[in-house]
Amino acid sequence: MVKKFDSVIDLTGKNRKLDCKYHGSKNPHLEARILSDLGPDLVVGVSLSDLEIATHKYDKLRKSLDIEYIDFKGASAGLPYKNFDVPRNIQEINVYDYKQKP
Repeated sequence: MVKKFDSVIDLTGKNRKLDCKYHGSKNPHLEARILSDLGPDLVVGVSLSDLEIATHKYDKLRKSLDIEYIDFKGASAGLPYKNFDVPRNIQEINVYDYKQKP
């Protein structure tokens, strides 16, 4: 199943767009925020806790932040966003179920 994030909001006021998708079978509630566009990188936040993130990496060719997601039953909505520093040319954020390849 491929599902768009429930919301993607640019809090910098610069009207940047990101294509954010979840690839898997768990159907988590996911949101993304573009938090800062001031330094050499962007800071983006994703509504996952540290416990729910197995790995993450930035794919330069696809301009994608790829996150491997673990369905952790103790995590709850309303936890703080996990922030990532990413290159300015980022185009997408992809969240994959654990052990699923991008």
